[in-house]
Amino acid sequence: MNIRPATPGDADAFHRYVVMTSSEYDFFFAPKTKQALADFFRRRNNIFSHEHARIAEIDGCIAGMILSYSGKQQYAGLLKSAIIFLKNLGAGVFTKMSSLVQYATRGGPAGIDDHYISNLAVDPEFRRRGVAQALLADAEQRARASGCKCFSLDVDKDNQPAAALYEKQGFTVTSEYSLDLETIHYYSRMVKELFE
Repeated sequence: MNIRPATPGDADAFHRYVVMTSSEYDFFFAPKTKQALADFFRRRNNIFSHEHARIAEIDGCIAGMILSYSGKQQYAGLLKSAIIFLKNLGAGVFTKMSSLVQYATRGGPAGIDDHYISNLAVDPEFRRRGVAQALLADAEQRARASGCKCFSLDVDKDNQPAAALYEKQGFTVTSEYSLDLETIHYYSRMVKELFE
């Protein structure tokens, strides 16, 4: 298995893997979800940029992807992220304003010394082969090297396999919250301390 930095050319794979992790993206961007996510991914200095993604490959095939960033990177990229978000939503921004506010404040932002895992997905063909663990280990190594004190992530409470994986990797639930995205979605904020 090879883990490498993502490039702008990975935008199609990024879309495929990100929508595996959550229906939130279709709620905000449908019917232009693929175009909107590619716009984020290809640009620099935003929280969905290729700069924050890592790709796992097995035998030359993309097997999984993780998108994660430090609290410092999150805060530095928020304005550009908001501008790209609004550009892609267009007039829909007004009909989804309350959901946007909920989404932006979900579970609270990552702390400045945190490393936030936004999305982690593994192709079904490559599951149960250690891909998710390898991507998490790579992100943890990068987080430790940059001085981050903990990992944080949000997991859909209905996604028990993901929650179990994170628990096995040392994450614990610190809070729970819900988002109203036409239907109510329930999430757990999970945290793993990196330096004790």
